[in-house]
Amino acid sequence: MGKGLLPSASLALLVSIASAGQETIPFTADKWDLFNGKTQEIGGRQAYAGIALLKEVRFHFGIIEWDAWVTGGRSYAGIVFHQQPSRDYEEFYIRPHKGNGLNADAFQYTPVYHGVSCWQLFHGDGYTSTAVIPVNRWIHFRLETDGTRARVTMDGESSKVLTINKLELGDLAGRIGVKGPVDGSAWFSNFSYQEKNIILPPSPVPVPESPGLILNWEITQPVVNSEVDQYRYYSVLKEPAWSPVTANPGGLVALDKLVSRNPAQPGWIYARTTVQADKAGIHKYQLGYSDYVTVFLNGTPVFSSTNAYLSRDPGFAGLIGFFDELLLPLKQGSNEIVLLVGEEFGGWGFMMSDGEAVAHDPHLSQLWEIKHQLNYPESAVFDPDANLIYTSNFLVGQQEFISQVSLDGTIVNREWITGLNQPTGLCLSQGQLFVVERTGVVEIDPRKGQIVSRIPLEGCIFPNDITASPDGVLYVSDNEANRIYQIKEGKSISWMEGGELNKPNGLHVDGGRLIVGCSGDPSLKSIDLKTKQATLLAQLYPGAIMDGIQPMKDGRILFSDFNGHLFILEKDGKYREILNTTTIGTNLADFEWIEDKRMLVIPGLYSNRVRAYRLNL
Repeated sequence: MGKGLLPSASLALLVSIASAGQETIPFTADKWDLFNGKTQEIGGRQAYAGIALLKEVRFHFGIIEWDAWVTGGRSYAGIVFHQQPSRDYEEFYIRPHKGNGLNADAFQYTPVYHGVSCWQLFHGDGYTSTAVIPVNRWIHFRLETDGTRARVTMDGESSKVLTINKLELGDLAGRIGVKGPVDGSAWFSNFSYQEKNIILPPSPVPVPESPGLILNWEITQPVVNSEVDQYRYYSVLKEPAWSPVTANPGGLVALDKLVSRNPAQPGWIYARTTVQADKAGIHKYQLGYSDYVTVFLNGTPVFSSTNAYLSRDPGFAGLIGFFDELLLPLKQGSNEIVLLVGEEFGGWGFMMSDGEAVAHDPHLSQLWEIKHQLNYPESAVFDPDANLIYTSNFLVGQQEFISQVSLDGTIVNREWITGLNQPTGLCLSQGQLFVVERTGVVEIDPRKGQIVSRIPLEGCIFPNDITASPDGVLYVSDNEANRIYQIKEGKSISWMEGGELNKPNGLHVDGGRLIVGCSGDPSLKSIDLKTKQATLLAQLYPGAIMDGIQPMKDGRILFSDFNGHLFILEKDGKYREILNTTTIGTNLADFEWIEDKRMLVIPGLYSNRVRAYRLNL
């Protein structure tokens, strides 16, 4: 970005703090440091293309506004802020060629370290978003920041927004400006800023980190491309100096933040860590890197691949993530893992995780597992009269069924009840078993092992879970219709829809209330059965799929996020995670809690397994 910070001066020299229309700053050499830019009349106004930094300004928090004109070609035009002498800065830009509302990265925020944009390392929620970007007209952008977070809106519409949950450089002040190409594909005008206190909406609840992340590493200094053999162990280096580094909470080591390399040619670096194995054998690890990697296990190369931009297909972006899986032949005890990581552009980094890790509360222990013997088990319910667990098998190919499983994990009757249509939720009420299928509810007599009746749900789209009140009234969720049905005496009605129901899934009647898990605004809610008044019990994080719900006799509530998180809601209103299976990819679907046995039975649906746990909490 060229020049670093300049001596500070009064902000009032450059801008008026008028909320309705801040005074814009023309792109002239007396106010800006201009870098290979040009000015031209575009759309009836004087416009600028290129890179420019405001002179004598250090911006910390407040509002930055600007207009952009794009043709729809590749331009990556946006603003920089908080720029430091080290050439570290925050950057927001748009991708007009992806601005059709379908691409997840039409808007992009990324930190820039030592002049290197790290967009391949920082993507997804909080970093990128979709947008429909107009072309060949002036578009207004507004960035608001409190110094640690930011929000960008386009043309004043809240639906066209990117919320930046964390500014990676931290809470600091620095230079501000615009950054774009000079090829005529993007232009800037009406730039203004205002330093003021900003209060942004609360950040969303963070997603619990996956277990098994390897956080502690050592790295060497960068090695130039001409001196590296991609398949040689670090012993080729003359007395390499190792420096300890710690990955961020998501497991990422952003190398550009830690070291500086010559961007004119690819750079390489060695990173090493030690892992322990209880026994010798093949162990699974997950790996992410940008752009190239060779993995050495105890000095021997065992894996080499590329994740570089366009390396795998014409649209391949080279984003980092746990996209590669390693099957490492570990010896018992300590094992050294070394990564040789190479970089061209877009962000230099790596991440690694123990692919067999499961995190759980110390009071939770696994009893047994049924693996790949059923067909996508979705729900489980315990029948105390038969002393058996019933599980619904969701996907077989129009031959779905209910299975009987013993409390020790033995499949008693795999296809006990057949002829069902993708069954999901189960519940027992007044001696009968009720099963949700695609068009309604099936009533089964467990003693006879026969279907008794079918109850249609008029207008249903995807009925999912079911629960019963003590007097035999049934409630069925439809997460696609945003509806809850009520069934009395074999007839169904739409009991509640819309409003507080945003993709309702898990249900459970608990006294005079219906506990509902909604995935659309991920939350756990209590609905009064008489007044239908909704009360928020727990707010979860974006992407949570609210599935199983089981109240405990002491007033606490167990509930699951299908993605692999099991929580307990304590009586003080706070919830905490007691099981995390996201690393191994085991879903936590509609589970059963057997109170007197302190047993959890959890179907895994897409992972095609059922697990049982003892919970002594």
